[in-house]
Amino acid sequence: MKKYPNFICIGSAKAGTTTLYDVLKDHPDVYLPPIKETHFFDDPKYWNRGIEFYQEEYFSGVQGEKIIGEMTPSYIYFDDVPKRIFDSLGKDTKFVLMLRNPVTRALSHYKMHVSRGNETISAKEAFETEASRLAEADYQTRARISFIDRGYYAAQLKRWLEFFPFENFHIVIFEEYIKDKANTYFDIEEFLGISHVDLNTEQRSNYTGIPRHRWIDHVLYRSTLIQKVSKVFMPSEKIRKKFKMWLKNKNTKVGQLEFNLQISEAEIFDKYFKKDIAELETLLGRDLDLWKYS
Repeated sequence: MKKYPNFICIGSAKAGTTTLYDVLKDHPDVYLPPIKETHFFDDPKYWNRGIEFYQEEYFSGVQGEKIIGEMTPSYIYFDDVPKRIFDSLGKDTKFVLMLRNPVTRALSHYKMHVSRGNETISAKEAFETEASRLAEADYQTRARISFIDRGYYAAQLKRWLEFFPFENFHIVIFEEYIKDKANTYFDIEEFLGISHVDLNTEQRSNYTGIPRHRWIDHVLYRSTLIQKVSKVFMPSEKIRKKFKMWLKNKNTKVGQLEFNLQISEAEIFDKYFKKDIAELETLLGRDLDLWKYS
């Protein structure tokens, strides 16, 4: 069996990966599954089904494209993923890693879960208690409350470099991508070794908004009973994920909630990320002054 995929966008969450997916899926040399995030390598319930399930479920539609990929931005974060991908797909797999200022990423992550009703305490308290909450968290809870922990990019990248050489990674800084999308996609095409084509690089995906009905968000993200019932009526994992995304978009409206932060961006930088950003600068061989606060 062929080892699909040969390219993965591994992160990070809240850093523009949905737009990257929507743009690259229109490239004739690229195959991406109908579902953006498979979560095969990080979610135990999928990983335990085996690599044959993964390749048949998400890559049965491949028709000779040069690059076969997927995008699950939580992969960069979870400890077991690098080895699982190395063992399953081999050492030549290519990775795109989109990195956003960890301060604004943490706040965006926090605000998303407040909007969904998953978090009720202030950002300051959520960040201060995160380490103790993570110590006993299962996979789903860890994915939800890792506001600060997901921003330790240097520590995460070091784990990946134990299995793959640095040249296998193409790093995109989110703030630079926002300013120059066309050149960002040109560089990604170069990295993947695919032709340069005109892509709609100005489309925006996964826009920020607020839920029209909180109970729908509860059904989508917290009700295990509804999730079990949905499997009866929609046995296909792909169909369930597509329906979930469709319903999420329908239930989102433009707007802004009031958030109880009680902590400034400069304080978050000084308290949590200053050291890791310095380590990341060394790893990448470049300055990241655009992430620093006076």
